[in-house]
Amino acid sequence: MPCARVAKVYEGRCTRGRVLAMADIIACVVNMAQLELVAAKIARKAVSGDIVALHGDLGTGKTTFVRAALRSLGWQDEVPSPTFTLAQVYDVDPLPVWHFDLFRLSHPQEVVELGIEEAFSDGVSFIEWPERLTGQMPSDHLDIILRFAEDPALRHIVVRGDAPWVQRLAGMCDGP
Repeated sequence: MPCARVAKVYEGRCTRGRVLAMADIIACVVNMAQLELVAAKIARKAVSGDIVALHGDLGTGKTTFVRAALRSLGWQDEVPSPTFTLAQVYDVDPLPVWHFDLFRLSHPQEVVELGIEEAFSDGVSFIEWPERLTGQMPSDHLDIILRFAEDPALRHIVVRGDAPWVQRLAGMCDGP
């Protein structure tokens, strides 16, 4: 996969006011098969309490990313987009995987009714349209930023996380 390790570090303020440093782990232009490979690698490194925030316009591959992540964890059934249900939970061994699509939320407080706090504490959460949480996103999440490339079959992807994610995903550009 033609990706580049990058050294950009971003400092921002998390919701609790402490400074948080985020680093771009990879920046790539990928086809959909490579996007699915990235998703599988991330899913296999995820642990209970992890949050993966998927950013991107409609059609950039956010749900495709989650489907590939679930398949890599052994899920064999259908993975529908939760656009209308807002949340789906998958009982994948060894821990549940939550898939949230917050596109239709009209107020950030609505997310509490979806069980997001439970998801944050006892499973792995993939969240499409995380910007709808406005201030409720825990600071130690992984950002996946997807954008359309000039070639419609390709996507720009940036994987951005804090130090623990950087360590877990070291070597992500190396082989399968």
